[in-house]
Order: sequence, then structure tokens, then C-alpha cells
Amino acid sequence: MGQYTALSPLGEQQLRGDCPFCRSPYLRIRPGHGTYHCFGCGAGGDARMFAAKVGHRP
Repeated sequence: MGQYTALSPLGEQQLRGDCPFCRSPYLRIRPGHGTYHCFGCGAGGDARMFAAKVGHRP
């Protein structure tokens, strides 16, 4: 996910960045769980869902 947006630490278990889908600054990533969620547009899921949404199906 880091190749689509710049990420910075948010606490000990999360990263934050700008959502590549809506450009809001409310994207949260939990690497330990392999999940993401954007509080701006509501996009979320696991890494596989992220790849499919950006157009790179595994």
C-alpha cells in the first residue's frame, strides 16, 4: 500500500496516509492484521481487496 500513498506511523500498531481512492487524509492501515480502512470514503478490507480495488488483481 505504501507505493500508492506516503505512510506515517500512528501509534504502535497503525499507519496513516492519504486515501488513494478519495484523497482524504483518513486512511488507516493495520499491518499486523493486514487490513485498511478509509474514514473518508469507507473503503476497507484486506491487502487482496486493496490490490483488486486499485486494479492489480493477484
